[in-house]
Amino acid sequence: MSTPAQFFGEADFEFQGESFRLTVSAETILHAEGILDEAFDVWGAKLHAAIASGRKPQMRHVAALVYAAVVCNHPEFKQRTIVEIAMGMHGPDAKASLEAALESAGDAIELPKLPEGEVGNGSTGNRQQRRATKAGTGMKSSASGAKPASRRKSSGSKRRAG
Repeated sequence: MSTPAQFFGEADFEFQGESFRLTVSAETILHAEGILDEAFDVWGAKLHAAIASGRKPQMRHVAALVYAAVVCNHPEFKQRTIVEIAMGMHGPDAKASLEAALESAGDAIELPKLPEGEVGNGSTGNRQQRRATKAGTGMKSSASGAKPASRRKSSGSKRRAG
């Protein structure tokens, strides 16, 4: 598997009669991580899995990657413009040109594939799931100072006889 430092791919696309260059590199990955606020090993693996299985990847992953790849050469571009091109709002030719450039530049990189259970930078699962993996036997402990088998008091105003 490649590391982000080994990533590099470039290609040109046409938009409104001008040629623009997109660059997929370590800088692109870092910029996309900042946009997504998610580690590359997490979103890159999701992107790869979707593409490999023939499913459409999440638009936020594609938009962040494409925007980062374009803005490193053309800082005047706004993320909204890239999303509009990718959605075909500027015509099918612009969309096809952008897709072809991304595919061409992407051929030079390898997105990460994470085997099940591999530890990465990103957190997986929710807080309870992460805590459960750190927990001991899985037995729930009683409240501090509580007698064994004591019942919790209800939150209602009327106590039951018993």
